[in-house]
This record gives sequence, structure tokens and C-alpha cells, in this order.
Amino acid sequence: MKILVHIHGYPPNHNAGAEWMVHHMIKWLQKKGHQVLVAVPDPGADEFEGVKIIPEYARKHIRHHYKWADIIMSHLDRCGKVINNIRVVDKPALFVMHNTHRYHHIETIAHRSALCFNSEYTRSVPWYDHKDSCVVYPPCPVDYYKTKR
Repeated sequence: MKILVHIHGYPPNHNAGAEWMVHHMIKWLQKKGHQVLVAVPDPGADEFEGVKIIPEYARKHIRHHYKWADIIMSHLDRCGKVINNIRVVDKPALFVMHNTHRYHHIETIAHRSALCFNSEYTRSVPWYDHKDSCVVYPPCPVDYYKTKR
């Protein structure tokens, strides 16, 4: 499967928890044989740990990459842009939900899209009961996050 991940930031340039969770999800998807391409406004690098990163709006318009993909994945601050683009190219999308904040644009998601929550607790918020959803516990390697006391 060809997956375009259109998000607002990605490691190593954007170093935050939600982005690291998505990075580990992407690495897991690649190990399963999927092709993944990450589009962000300011990549900081062309590649990170084997994941290809492209500028959101450089050279080829982002919709070229939407047409390439079988599915679009997004989260947080890029959901609105993704919703607009999937309507134009008629592609399904998966929106990763990392927290219990209410994102009003999620309520306008096309019928071919679903929400992916990172825990049962996150899915328990009432905002999105009417949307197709699943819970996927992030495949984050424990050793990656171990610290010394």
C-alpha cells in the first residue's frame, strides 16, 4: 500500500511526542512492506531513519502525492488541509488522534475516512462517536524511550 503522511512536523526537525509516535507507526508500516512518504511544511531533511520526507508545497504540488497514495494519514494541525485535499482527489484518510482535544474540522471528514485513537481513553471522548474508528496502541520500541535514573 502507498501511504502519504501529511502532517505539520516530523523528526528530526520537529521533536514532539505525537510526531515520534507517528514516526514509529511509519517505521512499523515500512517493515510490513508499505511505501510511505511524509509531507511537511519545513522538512529539515530529505530522509530520517529510512523515511522519505518531502516539502509540502515544493516542486510538485501536494495533490500529485495525494494521487500517488492509496490512503492519506494525518493528525493534529494538518487535518483541515488533508480534508480539503481528499475531497478533491477522492481518497480515503486515516486521522491519528493523540489526545482528547476537540478538533471541529474532524466533524467534516469525508465518509471514506476513519479515526485512529492511541488508547481506549482517548477514544472515550464523546466528540467523534459518529465516526468510524479504531484503537491502535503505538508500536513504540521500549528501548528507544528507556532512561537512566
